[in-house]
Amino acid sequence: MICDPTHMTSKKGLPVGWGSGRIIGFGLKKYTHTPVWKRAHWGGAFLSAALVFVLFGFAEPAEAARWEVRSDTSAQLYRFLDSDRRPIERLRFAEVLSISVMTPASDTEAPIFARTLLRSQLDAGVAAAFADSQSTIQPSRTDILSASVQGIGLWGGVLDFEAGRFIRLDSLGFALVDGAAVDLHSPWAFGVGVHAGVEPSEASNSFAWNPFRLDGFSEREDEPTVGMYGLSLFSREMGLHTLRFDAREWRDSDSNIRGRQVGGALRLAYPSFVFFDLDARLDLVDRILADLRGRVLVPISLKVDLETRYLRLVPVFDTFSIFGIYPRYPMQELSFGGRLRMSPSVMLTARASSRIVEDARGKEVEPGVHAGARYIKGRRMLMGSFEHFSGATGDWSLALLQGVTPIYVERLVLKCGLTALKVEDSVNPGLETWGGGGHMSLDYAFGGEWVGRIYVEDHETRLEKRAVRAVLMLTTALGGSL
Repeated sequence: MICDPTHMTSKKGLPVGWGSGRIIGFGLKKYTHTPVWKRAHWGGAFLSAALVFVLFGFAEPAEAARWEVRSDTSAQLYRFLDSDRRPIERLRFAEVLSISVMTPASDTEAPIFARTLLRSQLDAGVAAAFADSQSTIQPSRTDILSASVQGIGLWGGVLDFEAGRFIRLDSLGFALVDGAAVDLHSPWAFGVGVHAGVEPSEASNSFAWNPFRLDGFSEREDEPTVGMYGLSLFSREMGLHTLRFDAREWRDSDSNIRGRQVGGALRLAYPSFVFFDLDARLDLVDRILADLRGRVLVPISLKVDLETRYLRLVPVFDTFSIFGIYPRYPMQELSFGGRLRMSPSVMLTARASSRIVEDARGKEVEPGVHAGARYIKGRRMLMGSFEHFSGATGDWSLALLQGVTPIYVERLVLKCGLTALKVEDSVNPGLETWGGGGHMSLDYAFGGEWVGRIYVEDHETRLEKRAVRAVLMLTTALGGSL
């Protein structure tokens, strides 16, 4: 169950990314003790701030650039267990600030966007003496999650670009880049793109939090800077069909290759007949197919859809990672299921799957099932699901139930959910556990996009007794013209 109180949604009518963002999590990452003035990388922040002012020059005097400032301010009280299984309570404050500017669009000029997303955290329960002895835990931290300028459809629809710090998503997955990306749309049915930059690292940049590094990357203060560069080839003007290929290489400042991958994604859509998706990623260093995903969806009628999926994963790591010396085996999963729309409000889902887990001892097949139901009417929603897997290593079962409904007045919305989990580990009996818990939140819309939220979650298992988190959050948004 994903219940992230830091989720922010875009304003309707604006392109994806305008004044929006999703905070991946509140977890504190590695912190180095090099003085801030030595390790701070101000390029992304200064670039974004400078470009905001430069953007004003693109607008005619009779037109005005649009701006938006969005803030999520939260206080969290949570309780967890330390290494000795003693309860510890923490009080953490977080501030997420999004600043966006967009030049006006016209029949001949495409808009240009500048945006910056900042996050600051303060954990009042971390003592200074403890922080000095633990490099991974610090009482405060500020991250520049993004700071970029972007143009889409410039020069008559020929050019797209983004520069600064931004998150890139292509057929190879996510990447956080301090650099630039350019896409050129040809007069034919394809386009080409290039991107290059540096991977932000906490070891060299005190304002960088990067969850998209190569797996197994070691962030040490003496770690060389890792750059990335890549090429893309993509389809255009093919209706509902899309095709793209991507290639990317990671190389550090010592000229060592840290990763080299190619990938592709194919989408074919024939409404009322079949939908087909295929994604693949090949690691050229280890010469293995690291990722293969396929999906076929067939609408049988207006009420029934049938779907089959295939997944194959093999872990790949940074070339300097110690994990690369261990043997790696693929994990495969094949599933078949469908959806039944019993009415405009009610939908049932079911899926049967077979997971193949492989290691040096051979292959094991783990069958699984999923069943779910969803009811939606207006702003009210109720959904539940049950999943079960069993195999040589044990059994795993998960049940979820959650709902959303306005109460008393339309501005006050209640969200709540229950979770039940049972794990029977046949390899390590001491890890067998059961668990249950729930969450509840109240959202109140004050007007416009100002929203207040109270969020509480509580769960308990045999291994972790009574973990509780409470969040008080205020979302504010201001906008206008310049």
